[in-house]
Amino acid sequence: MGYLDTFYHGKNKERCENEVDLSAGTTVMNGQTLRNTKLDMLRGIAILLVIFGHGIELLLQKGFIARDVGEKIYDAIYMFHMPLFFMISGYVSKSNKERVKSIIIKNIITYYVPYLILSYAYWIARLVAWKLFGIQLLQGVPETSLMEIVQRCWNTKDLAWAWFLLSLLLVKIVFNLLDTYASERVAFACFSIIFWLAYIFPQNQAFNYLSWGIYFTIGYLVHKYHVNENQRLLMFIMCINVMAIGIVRYLDCGLDMVVKLLVGVAVFMIYMLFVQCVPDLKFIIFCGRESMVLYMVHGLVQYRVYHILAQIFHIQTSALLLSLLLIVQLLLAFMIIKVSAKIRWIQFIFYPYRYIQQRNNK
Repeated sequence: MGYLDTFYHGKNKERCENEVDLSAGTTVMNGQTLRNTKLDMLRGIAILLVIFGHGIELLLQKGFIARDVGEKIYDAIYMFHMPLFFMISGYVSKSNKERVKSIIIKNIITYYVPYLILSYAYWIARLVAWKLFGIQLLQGVPETSLMEIVQRCWNTKDLAWAWFLLSLLLVKIVFNLLDTYASERVAFACFSIIFWLAYIFPQNQAFNYLSWGIYFTIGYLVHKYHVNENQRLLMFIMCINVMAIGIVRYLDCGLDMVVKLLVGVAVFMIYMLFVQCVPDLKFIIFCGRESMVLYMVHGLVQYRVYHILAQIFHIQTSALLLSLLLIVQLLLAFMIIKVSAKIRWIQFIFYPYRYIQQRNNK
């Protein structure tokens, strides 16, 4: 059995028969729902790096970590952790040109509904905190104009971390349309052009969101045109080469986007090549399976947790502060997961499409 067979629970590897839902981390085969533990592992590693990287960034801003050390750690993590999410999503994406409309609707429900819920819930929380208690959850008083209410449908100004949900949604919609009415090669060419347009016009939000489509398409193509066991050594050499090129180019000219592309692809490919050697770590798998909950909870509570630890409990040691910041956020996310198992409507906030399916199946 080849190394990519590890991603499946059977010999049939046809994309159209084995649908993998990124938000749920499951494989549907012959009517049975099975876990995809190797993908959960990779997703779990990526989400933990997201939380850790944002913690490093926050402590750098507050002066708890020396810049020469902190920035190197931060840059190393940001070279590949978000590209991994997009490549995983592309890898598990299903091509079905006859059902493109239903797939697009599914993506809107899966990614846009949670964004809308969080966007308006956080705006209401800011408004209540200011009106009733005089507390500013962010700098500035929350606006209540009609334009502000409408713009929250797409503006991430006070939920900057939520860009990922909108970006992945747009990338999936554009890719599905290009793949349906042209081909995946056309999609790759288009996203490659957008990638460079985002570098040339960094202020254009649409280009920035869609520039991540290059990673998504690479993940899709890796799955579709996967190599066999005999090519493993050649692929490994290629990946090391790509990583070396990325580091050299980063040192020479600072093309951050190019570095992320090269290093992100290298890390993803190396993991894929040696996936059979990766042990199943239950904690990492659980984090990967519930990565959407971890991501959303982390984005909402990180600064508040920091404020409590640093300002109320007066913790000033950077290593202890960073460790507690990570642990507390994970514990809060795990508590919500536990509660949502009993109060099932809470799952709609994080996994709306799965929740609707479960309700319809009853």
